[in-house]
Order: sequence, then structure tokens, then C-alpha cells
Amino acid sequence: MINVDLFFLALAPFMDKNKIINIFGKNLLNDGNQLKGYYHLIGYESYKPF
Repeated sequence: MINVDLFFLALAPFMDKNKIINIFGKNLLNDGNQLKGYYHLIGYESYKPF
């Protein structure tokens, strides 16, 4: 499974805000449904892929 949260965060500092929102379809930082994915990325919640 591709973690789009990671790609969004990796590209955000280097791209114009409107361009990155156009690529992903929305601002993932403002999407509450992505919160769990961000928690996994920063180690706030454990992630067990198997």
C-alpha cells in the first residue's frame, strides 16, 4: 500500500501549495481522515503491517 501522507509531506516544502493540492485532489493536512496516517509516520501510534 502506498502511503500518500508521506508523499504529500515530502513534496509540500518544495512545491507551490495550489500545485500540490491539484496533484492530490485536496490538502491532506486539512483532512481529518489522514490523522491516523500522520500518527503512524511520527510514531505516535504503532503500525503493524502484518
